[in-house]
Amino acid sequence: MRKGSIRLSIVIIASLIFLLIVLGIVYYRYAPYFRYGMFSPCWASTVSKINALSTDIKIINKPQVIEVGDCLIEIAFLRKEELFDFEEHVWKDFSKFVNCDVEKESFIIAVPRFGEKREWSWNPFTDVAVAIGKTKDLIEKTWKEKLGGIKPLCVSLSKPIRHPANLDERILRSKSGETVKYCVELKVTDDNKYYDVVIRHLREGEKCEEKSL
Repeated sequence: MRKGSIRLSIVIIASLIFLLIVLGIVYYRYAPYFRYGMFSPCWASTVSKINALSTDIKIINKPQVIEVGDCLIEIAFLRKEELFDFEEHVWKDFSKFVNCDVEKESFIIAVPRFGEKREWSWNPFTDVAVAIGKTKDLIEKTWKEKLGGIKPLCVSLSKPIRHPANLDERILRSKSGETVKYCVELKVTDDNKYYDVVIRHLREGEKCEEKSL
């Protein structure tokens, strides 16, 4: 009778562990699609990949393809001491739009894009199109931001980032305005004290896979 109880307990514990793993996968990988998918499938995919990078669940935490330049303006991997300068000098009044847990040691910050930037030409024919475009952008921004809850994302991490040393290498932007693909991995060091950020620019045909430091 005791053996049967022990076996039943083992089955129940194993089932609970499996259920927790499944729930973790659903939360980190698929929850963003339920929240943002209707408003921006691109942003939903971006948040899902950032969630996968930031989790300590090894089955989920794999190298991710991050596309900068479409719905994502930039993504930054910051140490705690860099957050203030990022807020003040890189993006003024940043803290009004997103909350970071300043008690944590490091952060992943992603800035979404709303519509395309349009310039006035003072041409009555083209400016009509620009005005329509600006109105469309305003509606799109309101639709996504107010209803969809799409705004800059800040994921707080419990360990400090160690590598790469240069901040410029930890802020990914599209300088050309075109979509640029990166293979990004957030790895816990062997002593479990730090994160290492591994970033590789993906060219046409290249795959995203784990790369040793």
